[in-house]
Amino acid sequence: MLATKHATEIKFMLRITATQTTDADPLLLLEGRLIGPWVDELQTAVDAIGEPLERVHLDLSNVRFVDPRGLALLDRLHHRRVVLAPMSRMVHALFSVRTV
Repeated sequence: MLATKHATEIKFMLRITATQTTDADPLLLLEGRLIGPWVDELQTAVDAIGEPLERVHLDLSNVRFVDPRGLALLDRLHHRRVVLAPMSRMVHALFSVRTV
């Protein structure tokens, strides 16, 4: 039972790796699913950077799924000038529909 629970937790995990762009701007690499509690974790990670948000970059190329709260957060960050690129096809499609 414990192994099944652990496998389920890993399946729904979002990995956030803090690094920098080639211009030394803050970059968060996201991998996995932006859902549930991971939405709050991403907000916390962005808030912790402490840079002007227009310098912050989110690499969404390895995000496989975004729930409505995650999409709302991405929308807010986009409007606050956070760079959301590159995006996976799925994220791009969801975000494009939302911003039309």
